[in-house]
Amino acid sequence: METIRNYLETMFLNLPGTPEVMRAKMELGQMMEDKYNELIAEGKMDNEATGIVISEFGNLEELAEELGILDYMKKGNFEKRETVKMETVRSFIAEKTRSSVRMAIGVLFCILSPAGFIFFQALTVSKGMSGGAAEAAGLLLFFLLVAAGVGCIVYDCVRMSKWQYLKKDELVMDFATEAYVREQRENFQPTYALYITFGVVFCIISVIPSAVIGTFLYDSVFLNVLSGAFVLIFVAIGVMFFIMGAKRKSGYEVLLAINPGAGENGVREDEEPQSELERNVMSVYWPTIVCLYLIWSFLTMSWHITWIIWPIAGVMEHVVRIICREIRR
Repeated sequence: METIRNYLETMFLNLPGTPEVMRAKMELGQMMEDKYNELIAEGKMDNEATGIVISEFGNLEELAEELGILDYMKKGNFEKRETVKMETVRSFIAEKTRSSVRMAIGVLFCILSPAGFIFFQALTVSKGMSGGAAEAAGLLLFFLLVAAGVGCIVYDCVRMSKWQYLKKDELVMDFATEAYVREQRENFQPTYALYITFGVVFCIISVIPSAVIGTFLYDSVFLNVLSGAFVLIFVAIGVMFFIMGAKRKSGYEVLLAINPGAGENGVREDEEPQSELERNVMSVYWPTIVCLYLIWSFLTMSWHITWIIWPIAGVMEHVVRIICREIRR
């Protein structure tokens, strides 16, 4: 039966993915399967039954009128598509895995970049370090981390740009390749669940170091000033897990969207519509961030630190959207 499915994919390989064509494909596939099961029940061997089915249903031109796709078989309506090979799929999945690491590290560096200011401010307050030297050192570390983070992100974008053609409509995957992608996605699901779990856990416990320092080590000026850096570190690690999971999963969705209707929602990754939940959450997301920023700033009067909420919120917006889409699915 596997041979018959592969042959069916080949028959429809170059036809457009319209509802009429997909319906005809499903109908013909059911006819071939019924005939195959009938022959097996009569005592035919697998190879013999497969040969009979292909000889009886293997000519699409003869069946086009019966299946309602005669217009698509005509010369003017026949669409030639390039086949995505198994080797290409394997290379893309491997590159997407490396891409998830590069992007996650890049964002990690960007989130951690303000930690330098906090660290040297702690040295200034508790150790008597010169204010000018501390500011200069903090600024240097800030730009180094931002440069490293942006460099990782830009390098990743350049490396992944060669795969943009996979989002075009003139491509198709055969049955065996699509089955391989689905299998790889299923195998990745437990790892994806761990990534999301670790991301949530690290974001939640990010406040614990500050709470512990404020409760038990309140007499340490150095640690009290440095507590903001601990929040950044934990949030950065959490976001890193979110991005690694989301980037790798999106790779499988891009591949499965090559065949019409192959994706979970029948749309490409970059065309996925917003759900009602996502629209509702995002409508209050940034107003909430603004309120938190103002409350935090006026309560602590540490405006030189509280601005870090903006880059963190910018990254978390993407994470929130991913979570909303996962809930919808």
